[in-house]
Amino acid sequence: MLLSYAILSAVVSFIFYDNLLFCIFLIPLAYPYIRVLSGELILIRKKNLKMQYMECLNAMANAVDSGYSIEGSVSKAKDVIEILYGRDSLMYKEIVRMEGRLRLGVMVEDVFDEFSKRSGLIEAYDLASALKITKRYGDNISNVLKTVSNNISSETNVENEIEVLISSKKYEHLIMCVVPIFMMLYMRVAAPEIMKYLYVGFGRFIMTICLAGYVFAIYIGIKLLRKTKFE
Repeated sequence: MLLSYAILSAVVSFIFYDNLLFCIFLIPLAYPYIRVLSGELILIRKKNLKMQYMECLNAMANAVDSGYSIEGSVSKAKDVIEILYGRDSLMYKEIVRMEGRLRLGVMVEDVFDEFSKRSGLIEAYDLASALKITKRYGDNISNVLKTVSNNISSETNVENEIEVLISSKKYEHLIMCVVPIFMMLYMRVAAPEIMKYLYVGFGRFIMTICLAGYVFAIYIGIKLLRKTKFE
């Protein structure tokens, strides 16, 4: 992330100030840049983990239907996740951790409760709560697993539909982010005699205002897209 920001700040300094030394003044923007980028990466990670978790629950439900205990179904789910996503997948690593906790005698509902806190998936917390009730009243564990899995599937379908609806807005936002940069580069090549006045004296103040407005517009666009997606 720091490398990408260093490259980006160098490009911005060259385009808006014609001086790479102005990268120094862009250092304060590194924190919000990394924060926004980290937020996007976390959302992608949670989405992938949710899909893998859904497959894990389906595998556990099938194992329970085949006669395995809820604890034994975790190991069967690990084999399925390994085939579907590989050993480097997030869910596979989590299941390995769950197996270790189960071998230590930790209750399965507590294991999933711990997983929900690590992953931030509300569906994992729902399952932990449901398992506690199921064990107490003797309900069908397989049905509980399938119900949670179906809920995740329904939520995923809705999210995918929203993704389709806002995809055009994402492209518009991307174009709005890129076009000003290309316009500046074009002006540097086509009209250098005009641009040179923007890199000295009061021109630098004007460019700073333009840069601030540009960054603010990008930030607002990201916030609006994220808000539209999750409302």
